Amino acid sequence: MDKDWDTSTWIDAKTLPDEAWSEAWRAVDEPLRARLKTALAALCQVYAPAAPPSERQERIVRQGLVLTRTSRPLDWALVLFDGECSAAQVLAAAAPARLMGVPRVMAARIDGDFPDDVLCGLELAGVEEAYALSADEGARLAGHLFATGPGILLGVGDSNGLDKGLSAAPRDSVWQGRAPDGALPAGLHLGPGQEGVWGWPGLGPERFLSVSWALEAQEPKQEE
Repeated sequence: MDKDWDTSTWIDAKTLPDEAWSEAWRAVDEPLRARLKTALAALCQVYAPAAPPSERQERIVRQGLVLTRTSRPLDWALVLFDGECSAAQVLAAAAPARLMGVPRVMAARIDGDFPDDVLCGLELAGVEEAYALSADEGARLAGHLFATGPGILLGVGDSNGLDKGLSAAPRDSVWQGRAPDGALPAGLHLGPGQEGVWGWPGLGPERFLSVSWALEAQEPKQEE
């Protein structure tokens, strides 16, 4: 881990080693890997075209003022998940952050071990940092991250431990996905060959952008 980003050492002991990723990849059979790849390809179709570069827009308003809108990807995203979710559901939270240009995307399993298929999906999505944490440790990591810059906490699941980890974040910087019982979420339509695809309603591209506004006086035009 980059020590300039995190000067603490406790998180190092919670980081999944490279061997865990390798073992998980070998443990997942090819048909399941193919389904995860299909799910990732579908997410790419949704989020990649919507990923804007950092941009600045200016609009002249009344009374000689200029309204400036600046947007850029968030600095980081942390996916907290529990045992009440599938690999496709975790992938549908982590992959959009990567596709929207968030430079640091992490995943943490709360109160349990990482399932092999979840690790495989995260590796396919390009996530390289994963931690096995308690609920208190999840809240501690989230609190540290919010002190470093703008980001988002993505919760996948519905356990008390997960809720505790999410409680450390500002309300407007938290998103939580709960899988419904016995029904597909609104807006999710599956077709032949897409049975393993999952998309989270409400997790739009704009959730991964940091947007700021400024109102300034318009500079007077120079006479020629």
